[in-house]
Amino acid sequence: KQIFDTLRNVSVKEYAKEKDRLKYLSWSRCEHILNVHFPNNEINVNFFDGKPYLHDPILGYMVSVTVTIEGHSKIMTLPVMNG
Repeated sequence: KQIFDTLRNVSVKEYAKEKDRLKYLSWSRCEHILNVHFPNNEINVNFFDGKPYLHDPILGYMVSVTVTIEGHSKIMTLPVMNG
């Protein structure tokens, strides 16, 4: 809960970008914010059959990372939104 509360209270409005009417934070900005608040974090790319992405003919392409902060890990899997 402390990790979540710390990151939830970071104001990111000034860093938000918009593409195709979707607001997002760049990966580099997210990593910077994470490093400021939790410098000992660990980010690992998840592989699928030796590839850093998963392809499904219906769902498209997906990428996945595991983020570990102070011994707590979360898997984040997101669709590739363009090329």
